[in-house]
Amino acid sequence: MNLLPIQQVPLARIRPNPDQPRDTFDPARLAELAASIRQYGVLLPLVGYAGGTADGTADGSIVLVAGERRLRAAGLAGLETVPVRLLAEAPSPLLRLELALIENLQRADLDPLEAAAGCQRLIQQHGYTHEQVAERVGMERASVSNLLRLLRLPEEGQAALRSGRISAGHARALVGISDPERFRALLNRTIKEHLSVRAVERLAAQEERSGQRGDQRGGPAPGAKGPMERLERHLCRIWGGRVQVQENQEGGGRIVLHYRDAEDRERILSLMEGA
Repeated sequence: MNLLPIQQVPLARIRPNPDQPRDTFDPARLAELAASIRQYGVLLPLVGYAGGTADGTADGSIVLVAGERRLRAAGLAGLETVPVRLLAEAPSPLLRLELALIENLQRADLDPLEAAAGCQRLIQQHGYTHEQVAERVGMERASVSNLLRLLRLPEEGQAALRSGRISAGHARALVGISDPERFRALLNRTIKEHLSVRAVERLAAQEERSGQRGDQRGGPAPGAKGPMERLERHLCRIWGGRVQVQENQEGGGRIVLHYRDAEDRERILSLMEGA
């Protein structure tokens, strides 16, 4: 990736990154950044490339690759130009997405759902595996798998996560509850009682286990108390999903880990490889 010297570019010539993973820009944080820019200027250059029309003719515009938050704040601060380091040639859509995602992750500017959606785009649009995403954006494979799990949250859970009423840790525990009513009840309790992540993990494992037993047997499993129940509860907390401990008459048995889809299987595999 060849870079040209930094130059001052009028804001009016700059177009946003079409592969920007951010959905929202916090007005309060933009205002804070604008105040800093008024006093000190834009200290870190934006990154972009020369834009053009559909037939490849240059049109004088600059397409942003990284730095949209700084661009917006510079506009609020009343600047007419900003420093931009240009790429020697237009990057591929894949590289645009990767660079924007990496910049936002490094600056902690993405909320967990935006980060998850960006990783999902790399997988769906470009055929990346979880491991390849992790390598490209500088994350652990287990972290990528955990992020992607958040996309399975019901809408009310996603709204609570975006607004900061629950953390990503709470969300990862809640996403394991398949029954909508049980999910909603524990989500509301988590918010109302300010439960810790550990407490939600424990309650979510109990809720999911109770729901599965009720569906399969019409009530609590006989003989599921004592060591087996404690083992199930502990394993549910570790794997973040349904676990069955089955014991035979000789005192032996087996442990069954359930997963819902290939993505959930990848998450469990990542946890086991990182153990």
